[in-house]
Amino acid sequence: MLMRSNPPQVGVQFASYLFIGGSMNVKQRRAIAISVLTLTLVAYQNCSQNGTIETVKASKVTATSADQVLPSPADVPAAPAEIKYQNHSKVISASESTNKVDVLVVIDNSVSMTYEQLNMAQRFGSFLSQLQGLDWQVGIVTTDVTANTAATTDGKLLSYSSNKRLISSQDDLESAKSLFASTIQRTETGASQEQGIKASYRALERAAISSDPNSALIRQNAALSVIVITDADETGSGTQNNPDNLHNYITTKYPGKSFKFHSIIVKNGDTACRSDRSTGVKPSGSTFQNTNETYGAIYTKLSEMTSGIIGSVCQPDYGNQLQLIGQSTSEQVKQATLDCAPVDRDQNGFADIEIRNVQTNSLITNYVVSGLQISFDQPLAIGSYSINYTCIAK
Repeated sequence: MLMRSNPPQVGVQFASYLFIGGSMNVKQRRAIAISVLTLTLVAYQNCSQNGTIETVKASKVTATSADQVLPSPADVPAAPAEIKYQNHSKVISASESTNKVDVLVVIDNSVSMTYEQLNMAQRFGSFLSQLQGLDWQVGIVTTDVTANTAATTDGKLLSYSSNKRLISSQDDLESAKSLFASTIQRTETGASQEQGIKASYRALERAAISSDPNSALIRQNAALSVIVITDADETGSGTQNNPDNLHNYITTKYPGKSFKFHSIIVKNGDTACRSDRSTGVKPSGSTFQNTNETYGAIYTKLSEMTSGIIGSVCQPDYGNQLQLIGQSTSEQVKQATLDCAPVDRDQNGFADIEIRNVQTNSLITNYVVSGLQISFDQPLAIGSYSINYTCIAK
């Protein structure tokens, strides 16, 4: 490597030699001289201190004669992008009741789901059993976000019966199962644009209004689990259709709340499910063909972002998938969600994150970080906890 004391002089001296003699013509000598100077300057700038990232800016060169050869922009290597980091901090609370889980089910009621809707109650038959041992409550909305007064649209919780919009672990289990089965299987035909993410967003916005019937959906110190069932992808392109915006809304509105988004969809690459044209029979006796629409790529992104379960809408029985969702939901009582994925900036093999008990200042170490989720070995003791971590700045 060139000495850093004054390296450009070496290139200048060699370039001067090329201009003085040799058998090359003027054009050839000047071309080589410019290349040597360019390589020398790049070598000098790359000898920076360890850990320092520098951006090299190209200077403007103007031709002064017909035989001057200028370097092509394609020959100049791009400067490395500068990585910027941002520190984050938040406080979460652990209460005496640490087994509370709020579940929002988002069901596709568009015409393309007619085949799946025929036996949706049976497909979900074992779901509530997976939540046993938790303090749970379950509400249902549809993917139809049409802004009108219909009771089945725009993120409104569906009525199970007599304006009962939530079933819970306080209900008789068999009665709750019956109410859930009769409500999850839809008879109306909703909007053709399936918007499960926006429906979730609207349901949670309504829940933040104390006078809204959705207000009981979100409880303090309860984990939140959203399950979408659809044969399409998110079809809208507005602000509330964006998975990042839904995640940001939840983490901002409810700091530290454990949030998972589970998807029962046409899984990416599942061509058999995508092209399934099985024949169904309507209650009227008429037959029809299944028409699954497309892969749920956007839903997949949100599930992966929140460590949720991704299942197949084509399964005749969702039992195994719901068991995984139930297990994942039960684990949420020992989890918290971060605003962004922490990084290992100091390269020691562990994410740069520190968790302390606010009251005692004691360090908490019994946890695992996966993406945006912190999973503790056991529920935290009652109290407040500070979380400090570092992410790559957006």
